[in-house]
Formats: sequence, structure tokens, C-alpha cells
Amino acid sequence: MRDGVVRAAWRRCVTAAILITVVSVAPAATVDGANALRIIVGGAPGSSPDLLARRLADALSVTLSRPVIVLNRPGASGMIAMEAVAHAKPDGDTIGLATMSQLIFNAYLFPDLRYDPVRDFAPITTLITTPMIITAHPRFEVQSLRAVIDLAKKKPGQIRFATPSSGSPPRVLLATIMAATGAHFEVIPFKSDPEALTNVLNGEVPLLITGIAVAAPHIRTGKLSAIAVAGSTRVPALPHVPMMAESGYPNIEGDMWLGIVAPAGTPPEYVEQLNQAVRKVITAPEFVAYVEPYGGRILPNSPRQFAELIREGHLRWGPILRNLQSELR
Repeated sequence: MRDGVVRAAWRRCVTAAILITVVSVAPAATVDGANALRIIVGGAPGSSPDLLARRLADALSVTLSRPVIVLNRPGASGMIAMEAVAHAKPDGDTIGLATMSQLIFNAYLFPDLRYDPVRDFAPITTLITTPMIITAHPRFEVQSLRAVIDLAKKKPGQIRFATPSSGSPPRVLLATIMAATGAHFEVIPFKSDPEALTNVLNGEVPLLITGIAVAAPHIRTGKLSAIAVAGSTRVPALPHVPMMAESGYPNIEGDMWLGIVAPAGTPPEYVEQLNQAVRKVITAPEFVAYVEPYGGRILPNSPRQFAELIREGHLRWGPILRNLQSELR
């Protein structure tokens, strides 16, 4: 009996010692590891956000020493993707590439929005700010921005203009152009950038607003005509294309930013590690060289600074979008 008690006590001591050893050598919480890091993107394959996410994923997998995969969840103006990020487990294995439309515009355009752009996410960092571009089919009857605006005024509602979904930055830019100039286009919405682009390349719709990275290859081959860059500077990859300000419309801005968010509740140490890893990637010379030709400007910041940028975006765009709601429906 006594021997049995001694053996049982010994087993408990050995077990406790093993547990103490395991705990004492357990690594600190980290986002490095064997599990794949998922980047959820609201754009379809081939869209501007998708192209950026894949470039980021390739470099981030090296920096974090773990697989990084891109999951496309297009549709519903990015709401499907953002809901997926908001409802993901906040364990550092899921992040989202978010556009300003998903974190700002949607809050004013969709009363049934099923995520809160502020409360449901932990901002990590912005990535870049980049201008949009207005393009036309090369056989369209006019090939300058002023001529396009004048034609739409002469033929209100008859000139067709392709954009991605109603809450996207291109769609908001078009609504801003119509409100500022008095021109009225027939808006042809598509589910994604690539779908809109395909219809313009095929000549089914003559005009398109999209990201420069999407349009530039087709502009170089002559399949698209560049009308104007909606940004504050000319684009190195397309130096001959005038800015909207140079075309006579200085008060219309079309720069958009993209950033990385995690689900709310993600531990602060994970957020900080992801912030450092993403900033290391996007400030590397090869990443800068990838985005700058298309007018992109690297915009790394802290989680706190990104949260402030989102807050300022709501203060700035909220009143504008409320006034444009009739144009955006």
C-alpha cells in the first residue's frame, strides 16, 4: 500500500516537472509559423486589389517564413470579403486587404451593411495610395476629358460609362464628376474591374474608370485610350497622360488608398508583428519599384495612424457621399 502511494506521488511529481519544463520553453506569441496566413481580398483575380495582394503575399511569405495565400471573395462592393475578415478568428492567421470604399464609402451607401468599418477591424497599416485613370475604347468618338464631358452634356444619359460595383472608388469618382460638371452618363455597373475592362476592350461600353495597374498594359498596346489620370501627379508609366487638373477640372480628386486590417480582438502583439512585417515588405526597393510606375505612393504607418486615417476619411467623405447617394444608386 505504501509503495503504491509513493509511486503515485512520484508520477505526479514527474508529470508536474514535465509541464513546468514545457511551459518554461514555450515560445512567445508570434505570427510566424507553419499555418498559412490568409489575405482576404474583395476584388476578383486580375483586379487592382488582387494584383497588389499577390505581390504582397509573395514577399510576406519570405519575411514571415510561413505560407501566405490570397483568397478572393469578390462581389457586393467588397462586403462579402469584409464580412469574412470581421468574422474570422482573431488569431493572427487572417487579414484583409481593405480599400477605402470598404472601410469608408460602404457605411454611407448600404443601410444593410453587416459589418462596422470601425469596430469590427484592427487596423494594421496602410499600403499605398494610388490614382485612378479614365480610359476609352480607341474607336470612341472623342478622346479628351473635356470632349467627353461636353458630349455627355449634349447627349444626357446616352453615353455609357463602365465602372465596378456601386460603392467602388471608380463609381464614386464618376458620381463626383457628374455632380461637379453637370454631365450625365448612363452608368453600366459590373461586379469587378476585370469584367468592366473586358466589356470596354470588346467595344460594348466606350468608357471606363479603373486602376492604372489594370489599364496600363492595354494602353501601351493601343487597346485602350488614356483620357486623364485622376490624381495629383502624372504617372511615370504613362507620362503623356494629363491629370484631371490639367484637363480643366482641378477640384476633382481620384486618389485611393488600400490597407491591411485584421479581425477586431486580434492580440496587440500580433497586430504589431504584422505591422512590422508588412512595412518591411512595402518599403523594400523592389516593392517600391513595382508600385511607383503606376502612380502608387508607399504609405506605411502605425496601427494608430491607420485608425486615424479611417476616422478622418469618415469625417471627410460622409457628407460628400450623403449628397451623392442619388447618383450612386
